[in-house]
Amino acid sequence: MATSRHSEKNEGKTALSSERPVDIGDWNSEHVRQWMLEIQMDIKDADMLYNQGLNGAGLLHLKEANRLMQNLPSNAKELIFQNIDSLKETTQELNDMVAQSCSLKPYPFNRYDATYRDGSSSKLEDYDKYIANNPRLSQERKDAEEKHLSVVKIHAHGSALCEMITGGTHSMNRSRFTSYIVVANKSHPVQLKNLKFLLGMNLMAVLDFDPQSAENGLNKLLKEEKMFNDHLPAQYKDTGAVEDIASSLELTKKTSWVFCNGGINGETPSGADNWLTEKGSSVRDVVSFLCQKVLPRKKLLVIFLLFSQVSKASDPLLQTFSMFLQELMGQNQILCISDNETSHTYWIDLIKQQHACDTSKCIYELSFAEINGTILSLWSEIGKLIRFLPCSGGSKVVLSKKTEESLHMLSILCVNQCDGGHQDKQLHDENFYKGGKASWWNFYYSEQPGSASVIKRDKLDYIVDAIIPNMLNQKRACVFFNIFHAQGWGGTTLAMHVLWTLKEKFRCAVLKDTTDDFTTAAKQVVELLTYETKEQPTRLPVLLMTDHFQDIRNVLTLQHQIEDECLNQYIFSKSPQVIIVNCMRVDSCEPTEGTGDAVCLPHYLSERELELFREKLEEFKKNNKSTETFYVSMVVKNFSSDYIQGVVKNTLKDFNFQHKHAQLFAVLVLLHVYSKNALLSVSTCEEFLGLQTGAESCRVEDAFEKLSSLLKRCTVFSKVTFEVMRVIHPSVAHHCLEELSASHGVTKAQIANLLLTTDLFYENTLEKQKFMQHVKDMLMKSQYSAKHDNVFSRLIQDIMKETPGMEDTVLLNAAECLREK
Repeated sequence: MATSRHSEKNEGKTALSSERPVDIGDWNSEHVRQWMLEIQMDIKDADMLYNQGLNGAGLLHLKEANRLMQNLPSNAKELIFQNIDSLKETTQELNDMVAQSCSLKPYPFNRYDATYRDGSSSKLEDYDKYIANNPRLSQERKDAEEKHLSVVKIHAHGSALCEMITGGTHSMNRSRFTSYIVVANKSHPVQLKNLKFLLGMNLMAVLDFDPQSAENGLNKLLKEEKMFNDHLPAQYKDTGAVEDIASSLELTKKTSWVFCNGGINGETPSGADNWLTEKGSSVRDVVSFLCQKVLPRKKLLVIFLLFSQVSKASDPLLQTFSMFLQELMGQNQILCISDNETSHTYWIDLIKQQHACDTSKCIYELSFAEINGTILSLWSEIGKLIRFLPCSGGSKVVLSKKTEESLHMLSILCVNQCDGGHQDKQLHDENFYKGGKASWWNFYYSEQPGSASVIKRDKLDYIVDAIIPNMLNQKRACVFFNIFHAQGWGGTTLAMHVLWTLKEKFRCAVLKDTTDDFTTAAKQVVELLTYETKEQPTRLPVLLMTDHFQDIRNVLTLQHQIEDECLNQYIFSKSPQVIIVNCMRVDSCEPTEGTGDAVCLPHYLSERELELFREKLEEFKKNNKSTETFYVSMVVKNFSSDYIQGVVKNTLKDFNFQHKHAQLFAVLVLLHVYSKNALLSVSTCEEFLGLQTGAESCRVEDAFEKLSSLLKRCTVFSKVTFEVMRVIHPSVAHHCLEELSASHGVTKAQIANLLLTTDLFYENTLEKQKFMQHVKDMLMKSQYSAKHDNVFSRLIQDIMKETPGMEDTVLLNAAECLREK
């Protein structure tokens, strides 16, 4: 009553329905839709905002630049902003009235100092009601607190679409349907961006009900890339032999684009109420001709694309559906596609009013971006040209080249990674098992028949089946778990294997390098999360691998930045939207150290893993490969110190420090032992060795001759991306340094002086300042321990032990080098 009296008193202000909560912030999407219809907003615009999940809280914070407003016509925007201020004013007055009335109620309703009678008063009755209502009020409060969280709605429309459009083969190349007919109404420009899937299909005909299609619609879009014949329905009139009509229309040569409601050759459009009498007969001729006389019925699929909402029984699209239903004698060969549930509901309700048929062959929970990507991914040859990201329900979207390049801090793993490509399997295998970093090609070849390119570690199933599901049960937007591992024991490869295994269930990416710009990294991660899914109620989480952080605080900072960015993008969820797989190198790690959010890889292999590595080693030996310096050989020997020492001694037996490649090798060894982050680029190595940069005739590995077996080429992703040369494993580097001194008289002081007096190392080094800082730390950073309080770095201490007195020369050279640079 109070609400209605207030409405009468404030005549002319925006109405506030008594069926809606007083507080606008408590409105759900349906409440907002009712209000928009009350202010005379067009039902299509109201439904569009409803489908995008606009609730009361969102309405209060709506701005002109908001993404929800971008697709609204200007008159709709104006209508909203004209009425929203008076809506807020009305709500405030109601809140004031409620607050005033509440203040007059007896205890416990905020009146502590009043005196009142005990006898026949209602104190106990009110108190009992208050206590009785507490559970209900608590539940309502809980529901209100959670109402902004996205509701996880499980669907499988992506998989269903693959099944329906191919007739069960899940491949467009082997589809059971040889021909397709598309029936479409008026489209929106946003929908037109994602219809490339139509170009690859064998479209016998398109029945277009948009009169403006040739000017700015579907016809204009597709004609830019494919040839069509424009026809009017009257041209299908059965006045002669079927072969003659089909020949004149060129039905077997080009797609027939039939304008079923005018738009070409001066044909005027008909309204929905008049279309059946004015044009229905000629369109029936088209349907009958195509279904009965030209196309093999069982090999035909008719696809209704519901771009616009069909809300009347007289709508031409509904009438045409009835025609196809009759001609095909059922709906098994009719697929209906829309991009929102409201349109689907209207469509199905209208069909059920006229026909008693199964309406399950419909797709409505996917956006057209997801529909486009899912169908394109069913073509085998597309994998070479287009990359796809997974979406919920088994659907996919196309990852545009422009978007991928804009996410420059991420290396994105797509659903069809490596599909359709051809690279040398043996070359990738050798590079990996000589100590190089695993590539996605290694995992791709592991799934092909024959030998496995990557050995499956024991911890993989535990991470995929236990840790990840446990992460998904947490309640915050971004969560992480750690893979602790000693350097060279496969932690990075294991993390990559996790991403590869889950690439269809998550959007997977690798953070390319360490960064201080956590804000930009978080924005790019959330952009990957929301790419082509901003209007969808559910999203697949991002599985993000990080491999370069040395401090767990950096991971926590990234986690918080991602959560802040989710809030900035109005992303609320009951489950994690981003899971970080953080690889962290440690000096030692035992499996007993693992917890629910961490995995520890020990520095030894299980019996099962060891056997698999032995089999891989035998495979290389069968191919007549010299495997002594292969990384896999060292793995099989569990990096035995004696074995590595023997390999190093044999490889360095002809070492000559007077040769340029030997000098460079010694510098790389020294850097690896004392400053693993100080890296020399391939281009710097090439220039030092006098090679033509980038020349194919002589790779830098070839210039190192026999020493190349102990080196590997790696890619560094940082502010710039470049390749570097480094020793294959820390144990190898330590043994090399010892062997150079013991057998060849090359001291650490000699190598350090070479590093400090060669200007080339600093002039041409990418990320020069970072390299110089690492060199400075290597020489100047003091090392402290419980037993000794040393003022010198570990390198200087070792030089003092090996060649007493030479530390002065090294430090003088260091001061000179670092001062000049």
